[in-house]
Amino acid sequence: MIMKTGKYVLIIIFLIFSCSKEQSNTNNENILNETNKSNIEECYIKYPSLPMIYESISNFYIGKDITEYNIDSRYSIVIDSNALYSYFLVNDNNFIYKISYSQNIIKYIIINDNSLNIFETPEGIKIGMTLSELRNKFPDIKIYRNSGFGYFGELPSGWKIGFFTGQTATEYYPKNDEKIKTIFKGGRSWL
Repeated sequence: MIMKTGKYVLIIIFLIFSCSKEQSNTNNENILNETNKSNIEECYIKYPSLPMIYESISNFYIGKDITEYNIDSRYSIVIDSNALYSYFLVNDNNFIYKISYSQNIIKYIIINDNSLNIFETPEGIKIGMTLSELRNKFPDIKIYRNSGFGYFGELPSGWKIGFFTGQTATEYYPKNDEKIKTIFKGGRSWL
C-alpha cells in the first residue's frame, strides 16, 4: 500500500510541475509572451498530442459538457486518492489552464504554474503566496489534509488552494512560510 501511494504522489508531483517555466520579470509584456510561448512549446515537445484549446477560460466551468470539442485525450492526471481523469489544456491569452474531465464533463480546473503572477482568485489569492499571507486575508480558513496529496483549503469563491509539504506532500502541516503550490476548482468540499 505504501509503495502504491508513493507512486501516486510521484505522478501528481510530476504532473503539477510539468509544463512550467519560471519567470522573474512580470512587467515586460514581450518577456511574458515569449515565456508563455516557450512554455507552450515545451508542453508540445513533452506531449505532442496533448490537446490544447485556444479560448477564454470563462467558457469552461465545472459540470460543462465538452462533447462538442471532440477531445481524444490519452493523458490522465491523478486528482485525489481515488480519481484519475483525462485532461486537456486551455490557452487563454497565453496562460495555460489544465482542465480535467470524466465522461465529457469538466470536473476540475487547475492552475499549477503562476510564476508570471497572471492568475488571481476573486479574493486576490495567487500561487506563491504564503500561508501567513493567506491567513491575513482569511484568518478562519480551514486547511485539511488529504493523505499523500497535500493540504487544501477552500476560498469563499469556491476556488481551492493547495500546499505540498515535505517528501510526501503531507509530511507536516504547512508552516507560515509555506507557499501555495496549486489553485483549482472542482472536487469535493472539505467543509
